[in-house]
Amino acid sequence: MRLLSLLELKREGKRLKKKYQIEILSVTNQRVRLQSPYWKNNATLLEDIKRYLLQNVPEVKEIRLTPLIGTVTLYFSIPKEFPFETLQFLEQQLEKIYTQNGVNLDE
Repeated sequence: MRLLSLLELKREGKRLKKKYQIEILSVTNQRVRLQSPYWKNNATLLEDIKRYLLQNVPEVKEIRLTPLIGTVTLYFSIPKEFPFETLQFLEQQLEKIYTQNGVNLDE
């Protein structure tokens, strides 16, 4: 298992932000508020993402959604070392959720 350094995690985060058009609105200890045009008025997509993360990512403790403005607030507890394979798997699963909801990330 390959663990990501903080620098690698930051690089991966930037790549994912660009791909999913995610803007970080605010960050505090164990909480981040995100916004994406893909999420605006797309409650089904947001609910699918929420369900997946809460069921499959033990580090995610709570998620609050605001579909009207396309925001997600994540409450989490991330360990200092995060496996790269986990990040890759999460991205693959999120791609499936986006595709199932008719969101084309190649646009």
